[in-house]
Amino acid sequence: MKGIKFRMERIDKIISSQGKYSRSEIKKLASQGRIKINDNIVKKVNEKIDIETSTIYIDVFIKRNNKQNIRKKWLYR
Repeated sequence: MKGIKFRMERIDKIISSQGKYSRSEIKKLASQGRIKINDNIVKKVNEKIDIETSTIYIDVFIKRNNKQNIRKKWLYR
């Protein structure tokens, strides 16, 4: 497609630039199947995606006061 420019970036670079997770944490989340790109589960975070058209979902559990785990979903677009 001539004339169309895509902004491709690595998945781990995009997520870590938001400041919530380190790249090693991102790799761990991906190995657990907790990261989705456009409804597809990602296992390898070194793949490149188009940052203009892709949506990244991260599903994590947070412990509060050693009680119940709370499920949080983060969205990057």
